[in-house]
Amino acid sequence: MTKSQVSAQIEPMPLIMRWQRLLQLGDLFSNRDHTKDFDGSRASQIHHRVQALAAIYMLVALGWMILDYISMPLAQFQAMVPARSFMAAGFMGLVFWQGRSSSLLLARFRLALLVLIPSAFYVYSAQLLEQSQQIYQYYPLITAVQLAVFPLTLIEGMVLALPVFFSVLLASQMSGYQIPQELMMTLVLLVALTLWAQMSQLFMLVSLYRQATRDPLTGLFNRRALFERLQTEVLRADRYLRSVTVLLLDLDRFKRVNDQYGHLVGDKVLQSFAVAAQKAVRNVDLVGRYGGEEFLVILPETDAKHALEVAERIRESCEALLVTTDDGEEVRFTTSIGLAQWQGPEDLAELVERADNALYRAKTAGRNRVEVA
Repeated sequence: MTKSQVSAQIEPMPLIMRWQRLLQLGDLFSNRDHTKDFDGSRASQIHHRVQALAAIYMLVALGWMILDYISMPLAQFQAMVPARSFMAAGFMGLVFWQGRSSSLLLARFRLALLVLIPSAFYVYSAQLLEQSQQIYQYYPLITAVQLAVFPLTLIEGMVLALPVFFSVLLASQMSGYQIPQELMMTLVLLVALTLWAQMSQLFMLVSLYRQATRDPLTGLFNRRALFERLQTEVLRADRYLRSVTVLLLDLDRFKRVNDQYGHLVGDKVLQSFAVAAQKAVRNVDLVGRYGGEEFLVILPETDAKHALEVAERIRESCEALLVTTDDGEEVRFTTSIGLAQWQGPEDLAELVERADNALYRAKTAGRNRVEVA
């Protein structure tokens, strides 16, 4: 079969499939399939936006005391001062609270406090002011709308919206104030729009992240993302005295595949290998396309002995792969692997170079094998 025949038989990937590869809809509902790197990037954005909003609210809470003094009887004003002071102090804590900005769990907790602080104040003000608490009925609306600036999943957005609804119901019960139907309808509408805005931000963030970090053919991480992650893992290994190992893989005689079957079949081979390699490693491991037909696997907290088991698993999976062209021809291929465990204080270039030297020995020793640096 000629290259032209292969090209004619293998149709381009439909647009909808390319879009699905770029972004799975499940990523908008939960972060279950999000990578650790992406969770860290999103957590950092949430952290900085919480700080910015908290700084604004802190100033507003303090400045609003002047309006309370003008509009309220002295007794009510004196009762409101401690509540506003505690609220301002809570926001100040969010502004100056230091910690791991890349921790998604901590970012969620900070964001929850940004919702709970004004919600608690709203309940307190409703009980204190009774019927006149109508001047504060906009609090739940603002609390709900503020969430629109955060890139959240549907589950996260719905969970964070619950305290807002709960505060409205609790305030009504404690003060005996009848909630206007228009207020509840407005709140429901705003929460729905907020959820849409959150997922729209998340959609854009995931799309941009994957375009910047993923290889468009295989869907694996690209070289830039690989080295960023490797730098992180090496720093962690150095700090906590842990192990980290890399595998450098090269598909054997891949040029023959392209020459004999054409580049489109070669692309199918690369895609098949990418899927097999990802299935052979853990969720915490990282598989990426290093360049051409070369791939790099990062194995955090893994020494050379256990990494060798992973490498052999990948090699055996590759050996068992079978790619079939549209006219029924079978294409088999193998991989050679170089393994290197990080030895502090070597830099990333030295680590990858040792893996590359081991890969070269695997090639010269007959291919389809693993060599340890």
